[in-house]
Amino acid sequence: MTYIVDDGSSGESPWDKNDTSFDAWGRPKAYIDKSLFHGIFTYDIPYELFRIAEDGSYLLDNSTSTRVATNNGIASISSGAILGNESLLKSKRSPRYQPNRGHLYSTAVFLENPTDNGFRDFGMFTIDNGVYFRLKNDGKLYARIDSLGANQYEQEIIIPFTIDLSKGNIFDIQMQWRGVGNFSWFIGNPATGKVTKVHTANLLGTLDGKASISNPALPCCYRSINNGDNVTIKTSCVDITSEGGQAENYVYGSIIGTVASLPSSSNVEFLAVKISETFNGEINTRDVILDRITTSCDNESVITVYSTNDPSVFAGTTWNDYRGRDNIQYAYAYDLYANMTSTSLFPLITTRVEQDFKNEIINPSRMNSFYLSAGDFILIAVKASTENSFTSTLEFSEEV
Repeated sequence: MTYIVDDGSSGESPWDKNDTSFDAWGRPKAYIDKSLFHGIFTYDIPYELFRIAEDGSYLLDNSTSTRVATNNGIASISSGAILGNESLLKSKRSPRYQPNRGHLYSTAVFLENPTDNGFRDFGMFTIDNGVYFRLKNDGKLYARIDSLGANQYEQEIIIPFTIDLSKGNIFDIQMQWRGVGNFSWFIGNPATGKVTKVHTANLLGTLDGKASISNPALPCCYRSINNGDNVTIKTSCVDITSEGGQAENYVYGSIIGTVASLPSSSNVEFLAVKISETFNGEINTRDVILDRITTSCDNESVITVYSTNDPSVFAGTTWNDYRGRDNIQYAYAYDLYANMTSTSLFPLITTRVEQDFKNEIINPSRMNSFYLSAGDFILIAVKASTENSFTSTLEFSEEV
């Protein structure tokens, strides 16, 4: 069979045949991409989707950043003017890699003054693991892979076409993973308008007893580091897609708090859940969906649910690991202390509950899941007369 190719001539099929592209009966398979996360920066950098860190510390309010901001639909990530300054923009979500599927990161960036003295990184990474582009002060791009807190692979990307890195362009990273698969880096070719493969890390059959990256569930990140100049990355959008993937797998979980006698009739903290920044000493990238909160009291009560990303609200609290895992922690009743007057507490919902009535609070946004990611807290507070028994259950779905 012949095909019409791009230049109008006929030739053999331009597609490469993979032996697993057909099922056991010889029927061709179809693969449809599923976006796991995406974001744009039209008006602001929404704290529901993104976090900002300056010099290693996350901000409680994205709007207070002096280095990361948006203008005319473009997010600008500047390192800062002092040697050693570092700025980071990352997604709160860390989309999970799905085995036997491809994993694709896509973005568009501007790299103004590409020979300024600093590092500019963009891709999927944490301080523990990552696969990303790096621009150095030689004006060249490098393909990098990190694992277990150390760089494992760095090679200069030899771009086979003319490109001005200071101008906006599109950049993709594709990985097979499975722990041992290949990685590929792509750049848009201005002459053809097509995304073109510019580098491959050929890892198949080369690794010795360890995975290329120890954790493939990675956030999308942009990082600017001042090595002598205030360097900047500008971006308009980002996406992480599973090639042939589907909705993520989840495991049900619940945390229950109960007391026989409420200590106060005021709006008192009762149950708090924390998504930890770390998991067994490594960066926590396991996300959770908040499904339902159920409460019951043997007298009339008012229930308020709060969210925050400020750990200082809970100073003095004794946290307990959920089922022996420290990525999710909880506290209730006398283990829990919360500063209920803190301006960092954001009320999500308040509802009045009748005596001896089981009250259910379900995510009111039925089209979107309520994600909790590393650094997030949920607090349930109750107002009822003293010496009443009270029970609350928080149910969630954990990506594992």
